Amino acid sequence: MSQQAPNTEFSADKQTKKVVTPFAFNVDESLLGQRLATPRRRFAAILIDLLCVGLLSLLSSIWLSIIILLVVANALWHIRNESGKTWAKFSLLLAGLLAGFILAFQLFVNDSSSEDAQQSDADVVQSLEFSNDEYSLKIDGLAGADGPVCFPETKCGEQFLGAAIGDMANNGLAYDDAKNTFQDLKQFLRDNNKLDPRAESLEFSEPIYHQLIVESGETSSGVGVLDWAAGIVEDLGRSFGWAALYFSTLTAWWNGQTLGKRIFGIKVVRIDGKPIDLWESVGRYGGYSAGLATGLLGFIQIYWDGNRQTIQDKISETLVIRP
Repeated sequence: MSQQAPNTEFSADKQTKKVVTPFAFNVDESLLGQRLATPRRRFAAILIDLLCVGLLSLLSSIWLSIIILLVVANALWHIRNESGKTWAKFSLLLAGLLAGFILAFQLFVNDSSSEDAQQSDADVVQSLEFSNDEYSLKIDGLAGADGPVCFPETKCGEQFLGAAIGDMANNGLAYDDAKNTFQDLKQFLRDNNKLDPRAESLEFSEPIYHQLIVESGETSSGVGVLDWAAGIVEDLGRSFGWAALYFSTLTAWWNGQTLGKRIFGIKVVRIDGKPIDLWESVGRYGGYSAGLATGLLGFIQIYWDGNRQTIQDKISETLVIRP
C-alpha cells in the first residue's frame, strides 16, 4: 500500500489550516533566552488576581452586564474594518445582544422587586396601623359584641397585643418599628377602655421579638433553603462572569498582564512573538476550566514542563515570562 507523498507547499511562517505546518510549534527567536516566570511568582500573581475578582463580585450583576457591553463595543470597533472576521463580528454581536437582554431583564426585575418591596412595606404598615378598622373589629371580637368592654380575666387586650406582635414578627418588621407600633396599639386600647390590667403591664421585649422572627423564619425553612441555593448560584455565576471578564480583557489589552502579573513583573506572550489578542485571551481563560477538570494536574505541570507551560498555556500557545 503506497503512502501519500507529503505536501511540501507551505510556508514555515504561515499557518494555512489545510496542511500540517511547523507554525504552531515554533518559538519566536525574540523569546529565546527570556527568563520564565517562576511558579512562586505566578502563584502570588494569581492570588492578587483572585482577590480583585472577589472584590468585583461584590458589585451588582448590572455592572457586569454594562461592562460586558462596553467591552463588546470596543472589540467591534477595533475589528470593524478587518476582513475575514465575520464569525468574530457575529459572535461579538451575539454576545452584545445577550448582555443587553440580561441588562434589560435585570433592570426590569430590580424595578419590579423594588415596587413589590415598597408595596409589601405599605401592606405591613397598613395591616399594623393601630387606627385601622380591621383592628377595631378584632378588638370588638375579643371583647364580645354584647358584653362589657373587657373583663380582666378574659385577657382580651393581652391576647390582642400578643397577636399583633406575632403579626409583626411574621412580616419581619424591624424591632424599632415594631416597638413603636406596639406602643401605639397599647395606647389605642387604653384610650378605648379596652386595655385590661395584664395587658397594661405587658412590655415589648427585644430578645423575645427577635426569637419570634427566628421561629417565623424556621416555619418556612423550605423556601429559605431554595432562596439560599438560588443566591449561591447567582453569586457563583457573577463571580465566574467577573473572572472571565477580568482575565480576558486585562490580558489582551494590558500587554499580557493582569494586575497581579504587573505587580510581580511577569507577562503572558504568544510563542510566535505576537501580542495576545482578545480571542486568544478568552481561550486562555478557558484553559483554567481544563486545569480544574484535570484535578489541578494541568496547573501542577508547571513544575516539570520544559518551558513551564500550564494547561492554559498549552491551549493558547503562550508562555509566561519575566522580561
